[in-house]
Amino acid sequence: MKKIISFLLIMIMILSLTACGDKDSSSDSSAKDSSSVDSAESSSASSESSSKESSAKESSSADRNRANPTADSVVTKRASAYDLETISTKDFVEAMALGWNLGNTLDANGGDGTDPIKQETSWGCPEITQELIQAVAGYGFTTIRIPVTWFKFTDPETYKIDEKMLARVKQVVDWAIEADLFVIINIHHDNYDKSNNTGWINVTDEGYEKTSAQLKAMWEQIGNYFADYDYRLIFEGMNEPRNIGSGSEWTGTKGQWENVNKLGLDFVSTIRGLGGKNAKRFLMVPCYAATSNSSAWAKYQFPENDDRVIMSIHAYTPYNFALNTNGTDQWTSQSEKDKSEIDKLFSDIKSVLIDNGHYAVIGEFGAMSKNANIAAREDWAGYYVKKAKEVNIPVVWWDNNSFSDGETFGIIRRNMNNSLLFTGIVEAMINSWYGTDFKFGS
Repeated sequence: MKKIISFLLIMIMILSLTACGDKDSSSDSSAKDSSSVDSAESSSASSESSSKESSAKESSSADRNRANPTADSVVTKRASAYDLETISTKDFVEAMALGWNLGNTLDANGGDGTDPIKQETSWGCPEITQELIQAVAGYGFTTIRIPVTWFKFTDPETYKIDEKMLARVKQVVDWAIEADLFVIINIHHDNYDKSNNTGWINVTDEGYEKTSAQLKAMWEQIGNYFADYDYRLIFEGMNEPRNIGSGSEWTGTKGQWENVNKLGLDFVSTIRGLGGKNAKRFLMVPCYAATSNSSAWAKYQFPENDDRVIMSIHAYTPYNFALNTNGTDQWTSQSEKDKSEIDKLFSDIKSVLIDNGHYAVIGEFGAMSKNANIAAREDWAGYYVKKAKEVNIPVVWWDNNSFSDGETFGIIRRNMNNSLLFTGIVEAMINSWYGTDFKFGS
């Protein structure tokens, strides 16, 4: 036993001396050429770290794509890739491409006007998250429209907007800018509704003067609040301005068309008067009710010497298929009759607007889900976007997060990890715009 213990002690001493010798040898080598050794070690460590980071990113990307496949292979050019300082309006609207509306959220008008989150969730949509905005970009959309209803957060006498509401809108805009989307913000469900005494945009002759004063006061605040944002941020003056509750609510009268024109000029002159980036920011203006009636576009008065003003059009076309709940649930691109209204829409946009030096954005479009008519909607979406692409006019899908009742335009399930429900509809739009055969997950 004593011999064994002695043997073990000797071995421990030998190993200890060997280890010390290795340290000394390393130290001597380091002293002779410390820079070379440090550089080699640093390079090795950096390479190993980069390899680990790369592997982690690849793994993370693979996991993300399995959960929510992206269209990044098709959409390779995002908003910041353009020279927006010098870009023409023609090229700008083409760059906006395919868009998505954050509907029934910041534009909801429930709540008590004290908490923006209570308002944005008052119509049943969940609180907006950055993950939702990232998902929108990942699904191939290059533009997001963020409708905002302001009246519950605006003093009716001074027209001062509550800072809390401005801050919440800013947070969502910042997420969209970070996702490198073109971003539209507007004044949305603020139309005056006599039946419940809400809203303030009154397009009648007796309502114009007060409406004009408030519109200018509010856009001066919004414009100044976002003054330093680059040209990816677009302002839209109003949403579907109309005389709610009247017999001619959606068609308007000659005087109401003229009042909406004047309000549009008020909006543009207010933003331009702020200077800075607002002097050249792209602006969207609707005619009466943002109608798809080309007669209203033809009579719209655009500001002189300002080519960065774009017509905002809403076109759920054809109405009986896309929007009318009592209409048909079938549509096919094999029918000339079915296609005729879409053909006319984009033919009119070219002849009335583009050929006269003006451009448009289809700020809202979509076709409701009816009787599980997915195939018809996919066919319709592909054809609609194909015609839009022929004249390079961007289209922005109206998504109100509704899937089972009411106006069922939902495609992204915000309550289910922002998953995409109708992949075929989005694929049809992507492929029509980019001329591809893209499929999610392939």
